Amino acid sequence: MADNSNSIDSHVKAYADLFIAKFDTIAGDWRKPWLPTLPFSAQNAAGHLYSGVNDVNLSLVCALKGYQVPVWLTSLQCKDLGVLRLKGEGGMPVYWGGTSFFDKEKGALDSEMRWSDYQKLSKTEKERYTLRENFGNVNYVWNLEQTDFPDKHPDTWENLRGAFAKASSDLSEATLDRFLENGSWYPDDAHNCRIVLGEDSAPQYDRRLRCIEVPSKEHFADPREFYNTLLHTMAHSAIVELSFATAKGSEDPLADMARLNLASELAAAVVAGRLGLSQTLSQSNLQYLKQWTQILSDDPSVIKQVTRESKYAVQLMSDCMHLSQKEAPDVCSTLGEQIRQAQEQRHALHPDRFHHRGVHAATNERTGKPQIRTGRSVHF
Repeated sequence: MADNSNSIDSHVKAYADLFIAKFDTIAGDWRKPWLPTLPFSAQNAAGHLYSGVNDVNLSLVCALKGYQVPVWLTSLQCKDLGVLRLKGEGGMPVYWGGTSFFDKEKGALDSEMRWSDYQKLSKTEKERYTLRENFGNVNYVWNLEQTDFPDKHPDTWENLRGAFAKASSDLSEATLDRFLENGSWYPDDAHNCRIVLGEDSAPQYDRRLRCIEVPSKEHFADPREFYNTLLHTMAHSAIVELSFATAKGSEDPLADMARLNLASELAAAVVAGRLGLSQTLSQSNLQYLKQWTQILSDDPSVIKQVTRESKYAVQLMSDCMHLSQKEAPDVCSTLGEQIRQAQEQRHALHPDRFHHRGVHAATNERTGKPQIRTGRSVHF
């Protein structure tokens, strides 16, 4: 477990640099998909799916770097499997934590509030709270392709590649058409957000009227462009509402708008990938390419806020679409069993050394994953 802030900052910068390099490529040919489909969720070699910001981060890294298999290892798991990390390959941080709710009227945290209760509040009731994301634990993971795993375990590697390559690239139009038929995409009437199909209007979210407006499908040469635009606008509306709930913002409205559109673009890319739709940059977002590059160059840590916001939109949109995380069943079972056996041997040989790592203090209500308390604090 690492808690060196300089190390974390260097990895955040490396992550931001990935996007900057991609934006430079997009500027040359923006009509090509800037992210391929991401049908599978990021998962650990031990067999569990990553969730929340970790799922979004690692899925995007897979797409940006072209990794064929979304399977990740910790440094200890590399030892368990007898593989070495390749020279110069840095790990990606993954985080554990939860959400707390600050009651602005009482000026204190509401310890009784739970995520499921917050979701049931009306828009006015939600405005009473400021959401705070807490990430108290951090570890680093490496994709299988950042190790010599393909060379040392060629048969398993080919099985993994084959299993993840079976993902369908067909667009699940029915999932999105259902929202168009209902005229709204939010999960319930209390948080209704209408969908208005306009004629020549630009895609937008009107918070005052609680509606998103997009040109009708007939205005697009390719239906996929229409669905990309719809997903981006849906993500935009979710992140705008989150910004009001968390009191996010700066003194630079243009920078805020650029950041908002980047977060929306990332969220739309992840959800589109889960639907079998490769993400093409919307023409309206071309104007932000230079701003995105400048923002990330000036302050790479902005990517932390961007991925947190995109994670929120991905979760909300996935819930509304009943879109569950997708994994390749049983493919990692052999690796997981090997890792578990190695862990049991370590625990048997050194029970005191590894005892504290097995203590689960609480459970993250949204992910169902344990929150591991180690006494160290790293914020992402």
